[in-house]
Amino acid sequence: MSIFLFTKEVVNKGKNFVENMMQTQFDQIKVLDSLNDMQQINEDSVLQSKQVSVLLELEPEEYKNKVVSQFYSYLGFRDYFRMPLRYPYSLHCIDSLGNAQLFNEENVEQFDANSNGEISCELSNINTFTFNKNILIGTKTKKEREKQSLIYFGYDLNKKEIKEFKTEKELINYAKANGFNKEIEFFTCKKYYELF
Repeated sequence: MSIFLFTKEVVNKGKNFVENMMQTQFDQIKVLDSLNDMQQINEDSVLQSKQVSVLLELEPEEYKNKVVSQFYSYLGFRDYFRMPLRYPYSLHCIDSLGNAQLFNEENVEQFDANSNGEISCELSNINTFTFNKNILIGTKTKKEREKQSLIYFGYDLNKKEIKEFKTEKELINYAKANGFNKEIEFFTCKKYYELF
């Protein structure tokens, strides 16, 4: 009789364990569904932002109505920050919204995946920047022999060429020659990220 009771108790514990596991899995699925819903709401609100409207206006004619919405809505995950610029370019920051690196994402199909086809434009340590449909301009830091210096740069978004300038005046002249008509406002990465 005691073997029967012991066996019945083990079976009941096993049954309870399985039921608890199934309930835990069900609860986890509900949480993941909730997170997916929140992510969709966030992506939708990003797509409604004024900055995305500005970026859509800057889209080159050959890409009009062809760019996937995730290019504009995916802003990174945890300690990886992604900031779309004029298509197909974006800035990426790791760990903090400090220094950024420029990427060409023309070959990217899924923006929330690793090794997704993005190509570095060989422009990094960007501190401040602004852009129009033709160029990205700003400042970056350059470290040589334990000494940091501030470099003014211009990146031609069409020709994919980097230019460096010794003075801010040279940079402003380059900007005006490439379509900047009004007063130039530079963004930090943090300030730009907050526009979304």
